[in-house]
Amino acid sequence: MNDRIQVIERAFKVLEGIALDTSRPHTVGELAKETGLKIQTLSKIVRTMTVLGYLENVGRKSGYVLGEKFLQLSGGYREFDDLRPLVQPYLKKYAETVGEYISFSVLRGYYKHIVCRIRAKEADPGLRWYFPTEENPFDSLSGICLVARVSRAKQLKFCRKYPLPSFWGPLTETELLAKMKQIAQEECTVLENRRIDKTVICCPVSFEGETIGCLGSFMPHASYTPEISRQLCALAAQISRHY
Repeated sequence: MNDRIQVIERAFKVLEGIALDTSRPHTVGELAKETGLKIQTLSKIVRTMTVLGYLENVGRKSGYVLGEKFLQLSGGYREFDDLRPLVQPYLKKYAETVGEYISFSVLRGYYKHIVCRIRAKEADPGLRWYFPTEENPFDSLSGICLVARVSRAKQLKFCRKYPLPSFWGPLTETELLAKMKQIAQEECTVLENRRIDKTVICCPVSFEGETIGCLGSFMPHASYTPEISRQLCALAAQISRHY
């Protein structure tokens, strides 16, 4: 029984070591040094936790990050306890001023999760669609904007998990990675989606160099002006200052 408890304690040490710095992958060597465990012992622990979904290997030389199961168990606290009440007043102000749909989304594991969304009363009645709370991030521009700001190793995982997005026509994996690199450098991304006859605008919200979420809005082409993009960027800056 004591041996089993010791194994659990070691597993939690590994999780704690990675959770202290989620901005990068952690190698087996780093984790062994941080936890004081032998590399052979630690290798067995991380392999088991990877199989169970609590860790994810993002490359032999890159190391490990927190896995989807861990994020599913722990990811809701920040978004529901802090993020929704933080962003909702700003989204409401935008909806009242601009008169269009707006949402704030985050990445949770391999899904785009909508934390808060508001549809203005004046918005185009044709926009009364159902948007799932969680979806494949490549199904929306805001999801792509979020994936564009994670590591290249993680981007490759998304590319191999989901069908490539079709917003820009047929793209190879290399072309999509190049497109996301370009998007990651943009303050605001605008897309004219001819398929649904709408203009889509997305703006990342960052804090201390880390992307915490993405604002997304869309409207008929005729309603869009560059001023709306400027308002969305200003909104992102306000949220960042009060995060």
